[in-house]
Amino acid sequence: MSDNHGEDVSRRVLMKGLGGLAMVSLSNRTAATSWESLVDSSEIDPHTNDTYQSLVDVILPETPALEEEFGPNHVPGALNIGLDQYVIWQLDHCCEVRLERLAHPSNIEPLQLPDKMMDPQLFEIVLDTSNVSSDLAAVNEIAPVDLTTVLPNFATLEEALEFGAVEQFEIMIDNDLSADESGPATFARTVKTPNETFEQTIQSFPYASLLSLVWDIVAADAIASPNTGIELSTTSQQIDSGGGTFTQLLGKDRLRALWRIIDTELLTELAPLLSVFVPRPGILRYILMMLNALSGFGYYSEWAGYGESKTAPPTRRELTTPPDEIQGHSQTGYPGPAAGYAIDWEHLIDGGFDDPPASELKLPDDLTGGDVIGEIGGGAE
Repeated sequence: MSDNHGEDVSRRVLMKGLGGLAMVSLSNRTAATSWESLVDSSEIDPHTNDTYQSLVDVILPETPALEEEFGPNHVPGALNIGLDQYVIWQLDHCCEVRLERLAHPSNIEPLQLPDKMMDPQLFEIVLDTSNVSSDLAAVNEIAPVDLTTVLPNFATLEEALEFGAVEQFEIMIDNDLSADESGPATFARTVKTPNETFEQTIQSFPYASLLSLVWDIVAADAIASPNTGIELSTTSQQIDSGGGTFTQLLGKDRLRALWRIIDTELLTELAPLLSVFVPRPGILRYILMMLNALSGFGYYSEWAGYGESKTAPPTRRELTTPPDEIQGHSQTGYPGPAAGYAIDWEHLIDGGFDDPPASELKLPDDLTGGDVIGEIGGGAE
């Protein structure tokens, strides 16, 4: 291990990785303009693909036992409609980083940033697992502290942690920060495997691949910790050979491992390790809720009917499947958009309510949505 835990390295590396919800926001541009700016990122590395396939498969598995009672349209699960690609796309396109809020690197002093500005290294990470003894050793090379001294279970965690096909992982800002630019930052993501290099340029922070490494760490800690009953499984159904520790757990253990983020002190205990990727590990609790919600949204939306245009920006998607044949629609009997079809059910059942007269509605003068963050996201005009 190289001697890289000095004050300067600590400052630089601690600021790398995922910025957190408070640091990023969508601007107040129109939805059409924002979506058009996004870049298609459909070609994803095998580690990321396998990780999210193994995740959505356990959230929404195939259910052949339901066929006899409810019909064949209740059998397909997440993998049958490629739901993993939906989750990856949404994670990669959910948060925008504004160039006007990134400080010029040459003006940054340790722990001293200009008012309301962010260190650009907060959103960058470079990890190389190809020339070290283990994947955890590779993380230790860029950690702000020596993980061997702050993680009591370093040895057992090192044995359990595996990033699968990932040999090199990099996220870098692809803009000239010395120029006077504004607007969303563009990120270059590179993942190298033994046989191929995957590169995408995205005008949004690329969460998906970075978080897939985090899920491996969480799974490894579940294996390394006593009394969890979670261990590597020789019978787990890995989709391909690119996945890491997370994919090597049985389905129920994948969910149990992730639930430890909510139900234990894992985020505190692993803070020195997780902060290499997620400077504010607490955000992982919210991301877990987001993953669960996204799986349901994607499965029951029309997304499965977009064919090869699934991962294009929404304004460039074309529906290629009849609405009543789309998986989620066929399960629920929803025929697709139709005039006067589904409306607010509370008006149609006993105990529902009548709309009050418009004159009695007490609405604020400022109807700016809660997704606009002043000073960071631009503020509403």
